[in-house]
Amino acid sequence: MAKYLMERYLCSLALACRTLLLHRSTYYQKSCKDDRELEAKLLAFSKAYPTRGFDWYYLKIRNEGLKWNRKRVLRVYRNMGLKLRRKVKKRINRPYQYALAQPLFPKYTWSMDFMSDTLEDGLKVRTF
Repeated sequence: MAKYLMERYLCSLALACRTLLLHRSTYYQKSCKDDRELEAKLLAFSKAYPTRGFDWYYLKIRNEGLKWNRKRVLRVYRNMGLKLRRKVKKRINRPYQYALAQPLFPKYTWSMDFMSDTLEDGLKVRTF
């Protein structure tokens, strides 16, 4: 961004950095992130276990004894485009395929009911 300001408005680096509220040293700082090993590990996990998500991959990495930071692993996971969303179980309302059976004549079908209650002194009463 500072480079764009310097080229567009022909200003100095100090002025461009002051405008962006940055230190001049951040302009010269080079990123030293090397995540190739982590990318290879996540790629191997995603091929071996495609239905698992980030939490499971991170747990496997930690169980192997690798001490990579959780934020770093999540950043690389997202940059690789492996964002597997958690599946939410959907409840499907299905009407009955067949109509409920009607009894042919009275007292053909019976039903049972259990009841329970508690008395004032704490005793439980159960009936069939």
